[in-house]
Amino acid sequence: MGQQTLETTLRRVVDVIDAGKQSLPLPGRLPATVLHALAALVPCDAVTFVDIEPGTATHHVMDDLANGEVTFLAAPIAEPDDAFWRHYDSTLFCSYPTRTRDDRSVTLRSDFYSAREWTQTPMYVDGGGPDGIRFEMMCPLPSTGTRSKRLLFFRTTGRDFSEEDRFAMALLRPHIAEMAGHRPSEDNANALTSRQRELMRLVADGLTNAEIAAALHVSPHTVRTHLTNIFERLGVSTRAAAVARVFSV
Repeated sequence: MGQQTLETTLRRVVDVIDAGKQSLPLPGRLPATVLHALAALVPCDAVTFVDIEPGTATHHVMDDLANGEVTFLAAPIAEPDDAFWRHYDSTLFCSYPTRTRDDRSVTLRSDFYSAREWTQTPMYVDGGGPDGIRFEMMCPLPSTGTRSKRLLFFRTTGRDFSEEDRFAMALLRPHIAEMAGHRPSEDNANALTSRQRELMRLVADGLTNAEIAAALHVSPHTVRTHLTNIFERLGVSTRAAAVARVFSV
């Protein structure tokens, strides 16, 4: 790694850490700002933070950044019949952290399979093939009981993830683990600004984004941005859940 490349990598590592410090902690999750900073550090088509429980074939958390948009689960999902879970144990790359209890090593799918070998695995044939993902990197985080937290990076084109990418995530791993393990010191619903609570009252009244924008004399884009920030702060993914969270406290 050249000196200039190293300096750029270190600056972007610091950007991820700063993004975590400047965001409200989310219980057991990563803020959207951190996911965006991670995508800037390690260029990819998608970056996903998951908290899974292989024994029950459950995704407890799945925060996904793709095409500039962040989506996340509103509630845990158990799918024992899904191809991912049916082939999880036999897929060396996917099951590595839980199979070996090694939750420190940053791994690439290519550490385990050549491109040809991967296309012959049951995981690829039954589930992974159609999604177009060519390369994957996994940064595991400290496990809790039967659950496993990990950051996943995906590329559909271009080159495989590099040793520089692996080095960057190895540096960041303890910081990401701390961010994902945060517990809020106060109720996040009570931490909304007065403007955000005013907006949520209009949401509770059933107004659309356009109607809220007119009432608050802002643009619909500003309303969408406020809602994204509110959803992230509350740890919800729907308007109804946000309303229940805000006005039940």
